[in-house]
Amino acid sequence: MNILAVNLLFSTLLFGIAARLYLMPAISRLGARSVVLPILLLHSMRHLGLTFLAPGAVFPGIPQQFTYPAALGDLIRAVLALIAIPAVIRSSPLARPLVGLFNVVGTLDLVDAISRHHLRRLAVHGACVLDTCLLGSGTPRLSLCCVCPSRSALVWADVSNLG
Repeated sequence: MNILAVNLLFSTLLFGIAARLYLMPAISRLGARSVVLPILLLHSMRHLGLTFLAPGAVFPGIPQQFTYPAALGDLIRAVLALIAIPAVIRSSPLARPLVGLFNVVGTLDLVDAISRHHLRRLAVHGACVLDTCLLGSGTPRLSLCCVCPSRSALVWADVSNLG
């Protein structure tokens, strides 16, 4: 049994239920622009995927057959998000096609990354992400999350108080 796959499946199910209960009713009251802009702004940060190419930023054993397409795919999605933002803000007739293109390219990039790992059996040894998260108290905390797919492990640590 692949623990990460089970976690992904259950997390997706949980977020789907939460979206159905809380987001879908709110989305119907909001305009498309109010819903799409935060998503595009978030994805415009995907340029950070170029970190896959930075020496020392990821485990040195991750094959280039994974890192280069993943980094390039993230960069393309960031650029498409940035191009779509002004069109959405101006309610341009190009807004819908640009957001659609962003979604299609993002989906294809995700499918490509999954197939590179699973179908071609590339040994992706792991990656770590340092990020800010909100804990139950609502206080921003710095967290370190490391994923090791070859061992089906996910390690999370609150590193706010270190240093």
